Amino acid sequence: VSEHVYHLMATIGGMAAGVATVVGLLGLLYRRVVNKSVRFATTKNDIFMYVLLCLPIGLGFWATLQNQVLGGANGYDYRETISPWLRSILTFQPQPELLAGVPSSFKMHIIAGLLLFAIWPFTRLVHVVSAPVM
Repeated sequence: VSEHVYHLMATIGGMAAGVATVVGLLGLLYRRVVNKSVRFATTKNDIFMYVLLCLPIGLGFWATLQNQVLGGANGYDYRETISPWLRSILTFQPQPELLAGVPSSFKMHIIAGLLLFAIWPFTRLVHVVSAPVM
């Protein structure tokens, strides 16, 4: 796959996934506002969690727009930096030096995502991975 085709596939696919994420988030927020019992059960922690959920989404859109869409024909080549860094984290052999030259918009997106993972077990987001017990 050429660099240009990879860039187009990643940008178009990523933007489609981002739009689907925003639609899902809007559905959650709509339900929280419209459904009376859900609205009354809303805590400050829930509101904080929604803000932290919006952060990586918004920053991801900003990073993609700034670096991939408006950043020139091929955009930023994250296959040389961000992708290997993520693989190094997933294999428990972190290589933070790979992020040294990464644009700050991508770094902010990464930090917001990691922050979301850090608070995940302490919010209602934990229900994504827990089965209802009857």
